[in-house]
Amino acid sequence: MQVSNLCILGIFAIQLITVADGQRTCYYLGVTYKHGDVYRPMSAVNNCSDAICDNGGFRPANPGCNLDGKCYKVGEQFQVKCSILVCVQNKEAKYSYSKETVTIGCRDSNNQCRFAGDSFRETVTDATFKECKCVGSVYYHDGTVECGDIQTG
Repeated sequence: MQVSNLCILGIFAIQLITVADGQRTCYYLGVTYKHGDVYRPMSAVNNCSDAICDNGGFRPANPGCNLDGKCYKVGEQFQVKCSILVCVQNKEAKYSYSKETVTIGCRDSNNQCRFAGDSFRETVTDATFKECKCVGSVYYHDGTVECGDIQTG
């Protein structure tokens, strides 16, 4: 057996090994994988993407984003509180994935989700406001409700 090189791709480090018959295998965390084997690399960054040993190299399979232990596929949209997020592949790191906000959301006084651009009435402590909107957002947090004038009559 001959170790040919160490390959570091994104968050995975895989040692390439050439066996006697010339077939290349992958070596990761003390385990040797044959060409075509699928395995789940352990990573604190993302434990949703499988890897495939591909003739001594590796390529991702079923890539995705982890949020609170649940995996979402690239392109899949999902709701966090009242905001809509999407799983995307990072442009700078080929095998890295993150969540981006698609639609900002917030909760009104009736605990109903409202979205950025929605215009609605809001009643708080016996005062009814007109032209309330959901604005702003911080990642993983809903936006806030901002209201205009108090409705009269």
